[in-house]
Amino acid sequence: MTKLGCSISNCINNSENSCCRPDIEVGGKAACDCDQTCCSDFQKRSSGSAENSCGCSTPNQRLQIHCQADNCTYNESGCCNAENIEVGGCSDASCKTETKCKTFKMK
Repeated sequence: MTKLGCSISNCINNSENSCCRPDIEVGGKAACDCDQTCCSDFQKRSSGSAENSCGCSTPNQRLQIHCQADNCTYNESGCCNAENIEVGGCSDASCKTETKCKTFKMK
């Protein structure tokens, strides 16, 4: 499994710069650089919301990363095989298109 760091602080799945989900999906099927990718599981934290849709609140140090970015060197049959990835973008993102997989590397 991959170690994931996340700097999208207003995502309901983020705690301590880690993701609380058991897995995530990186979108961007035809991406040619990291700006064309996104975290498909991003959910903006709304005021008063304390729990994400999967009921997870403990940060996962390692998790399964499903990857749609066919052009990424780390994509192996739809799964990320990078040791570590970083999800970033706009720290106050309002939608998933304002997030990105900063580890994307063109084949």
